Amino acid sequence: MMAGRDEKKAKNHEDEEEAKDRLSDLPDCVLLHILSFLPETKWSVRTSVLSKRWKCLWASLPDLIFNGWGCDTSFFKKFVRRVLSGRNNLPVSKFFFHYLGADKSLVTRIINYSVSHNVQHFSIGLKFTSIRILFPLFSRCRSLKTLELEYFRELILLRDFSLPTLTTLHICSCSFCSHGSTRSIDPFLSLVNLKSLQLKDCNMAGVTSFKISGPQLHSLAIRQHCLWNGCKVEIFAPKLHSFLFIDTMPVEFSNLDFPLLEIAEIDAYLPDSEELFEKSHLNLINLFRGLYHAESLHVSSNTIEVLMELPVVLEAQASPFGRLKTLNIECCIKSFIIPDNVMNYFVSGSTFGENVSIEIQELSDFED
Repeated sequence: MMAGRDEKKAKNHEDEEEAKDRLSDLPDCVLLHILSFLPETKWSVRTSVLSKRWKCLWASLPDLIFNGWGCDTSFFKKFVRRVLSGRNNLPVSKFFFHYLGADKSLVTRIINYSVSHNVQHFSIGLKFTSIRILFPLFSRCRSLKTLELEYFRELILLRDFSLPTLTTLHICSCSFCSHGSTRSIDPFLSLVNLKSLQLKDCNMAGVTSFKISGPQLHSLAIRQHCLWNGCKVEIFAPKLHSFLFIDTMPVEFSNLDFPLLEIAEIDAYLPDSEELFEKSHLNLINLFRGLYHAESLHVSSNTIEVLMELPVVLEAQASPFGRLKTLNIECCIKSFIIPDNVMNYFVSGSTFGENVSIEIQELSDFED
């Protein structure tokens, strides 16, 4: 019996070795594709212990993903430097770098490496490093298409951040501030080829006027708990096709004109303070006036509730949606009732009249 068990173990070992060899015999491009599904670079590097075939394979990966959240800072810095030194001299497609420390030399090396290797998609999150360190380093970048910024304080982009190839910008959990004595900012003015912009969980403390200039902007999303602090928002985006707004705070928009707008998605909430009910209602109506070119409108039951707060004011408003073809209302419960005056406000001004398609869906919430 012992001999039989030994033979079985030996056969299983041979089968494992054969399977391992089959994997190792695959071409580099296939193995690199497999490695690309690993969530972080550290896991790719660990495959180097599998065999000689795998030892340096990770060094040809086009994406670098370093997440320092929850890591020992000293170990994380050493690991990042080792990877950059050991990687093959190949272009970088995507570079993800989130770091809790304040080592400016490491951040400088990260950005210089990315720029010199023609990075196309760059995501950086720094809690203890100023955004100003990025300006001179990124100024010579001519390959960047997508940029994600997280956790920066005193964010000012303006003229110092001219990136002619940048088409997509995501800003999350950042604080904007005014420049010099002025309290009015136009932070994206130099990003003349920007097509997609997303602002999420941002703070506008100290800013009275926030302008979004995007002559080529196609998609704009403002979502999730931005702290506007009474700041007025002006948007210049003559080519905008898609606008999404999800927020719990009342926002005063001005000078909205989107002649090419196709889709607008609005999820506005009643504020916690009753003193802000009227302001939220009027601000929402003002926002809808600027969306009068929209062909498809998606609104949540939260938005309906804001409009219901002041029925007399709403009934005095003309419907702003002259081109509306589709109205999609997303409710949390089937029993939610939409008042006639709210429905008339949405559809009565459309040139499509009774042909406006109305869809009511039951959803838990707007998707993030």
